[in-house]
Amino acid sequence: MLKAPNWCPDAKPSLRGWHHPHSGEVLVSAKHSKQEVNEWHFSMEPTAIVAPVQTLHEAPSVERTLYSSEVEHHYGAEEE
Repeated sequence: MLKAPNWCPDAKPSLRGWHHPHSGEVLVSAKHSKQEVNEWHFSMEPTAIVAPVQTLHEAPSVERTLYSSEVEHHYGAEEE
C-alpha cells in the first residue's frame, strides 16, 4: 500500500510520484503502478456511516373545549 510522505500527508499519488494536493506540483518522484494508484484512491474514498434509526414517541394531542372560568382565568374578563 502506498504511503504519502510524512511532511505532506495530503499528497496524492500518480504514475510519476507524489503530487501536492492543491498545486499538483510533483513533490517526490517515484514510479507507482496503475494498480497501486487505483488501490490508494479506492481506499481513500469516504465510506457512508449509517446511524441507527431512532423512533420518537410523542404524547397524543387531545383537543378539548375550555370552560368559561378557564378562559376568564387565562385571558381576563372581557370588557363590554
